[in-house]
Amino acid sequence: MAFAYHICSAQSSYQFGLLPSINISKGLRNDFKLNFKLESRQLLKAGLFNEAVDYKYRYVLSDFSLIAAKKIAINQTLAMGFSFD
Repeated sequence: MAFAYHICSAQSSYQFGLLPSINISKGLRNDFKLNFKLESRQLLKAGLFNEAVDYKYRYVLSDFSLIAAKKIAINQTLAMGFSFD
């Protein structure tokens, strides 16, 4: 007879940071709308649980997106956009 012993564990690492964003939306003529969004990811702390804490600021990346939308009915909008990381 054999017995197996296994400890189940969830995620053992973590990341803590900031994700500030700017979102600018501009309505145009003929039910058109433009939306620009900028997000900047910043890492403040990362590591493994039950280990010493390492506080290090690190810039990770910025995301830019531009979306153009046109209202085509009372509850329908057609949109297309571009995202750049």
